Amino acid sequence: MLRVFLFVVVASVLSACLESPSGQFDIHRLEGKWLRSGEQSQQIEEWMYNADNEIWGRGYQLFDKDTLYIEYLSIQPVNDTLSYLAKVRNENFGEIIRFPVCRQSDSMIEFFNPAHDFPNRITYQLKSDSALYVLVEGLEDGKRRSIEFDFRKMNP
Repeated sequence: MLRVFLFVVVASVLSACLESPSGQFDIHRLEGKWLRSGEQSQQIEEWMYNADNEIWGRGYQLFDKDTLYIEYLSIQPVNDTLSYLAKVRNENFGEIIRFPVCRQSDSMIEFFNPAHDFPNRITYQLKSDSALYVLVEGLEDGKRRSIEFDFRKMNP
């Protein structure tokens, strides 16, 4: 029964990737510093564009005067497929995990790696030039889990 359930979940997730809205996301719109304030820390994603049509980023948290780097990111073509690459501190034995683009529109881009547990789907949605919504989701211990982030663009 569990196998059937997991098959249905995976099949529905994969089929969602096949239905792509029209338009193409401009990754350059992510460039800059994006801030999410919490009760005990501030979380920042910082993206920088380079001349090779790639965008490089890093995610970190600020606790008072301490900085904790969590992840190093990039969005770039890999084997002719735009991909989100993440190297997360203390996870995946230091390996870079690849999430190929799954769907995109002019305001949203979604990446999906069915072989990865959590997250296996990462979605970036620009609500405006200064508001960014990020959703990470996947299976953790056999249960569906999702985390939402609302970022505001910091002044340069």
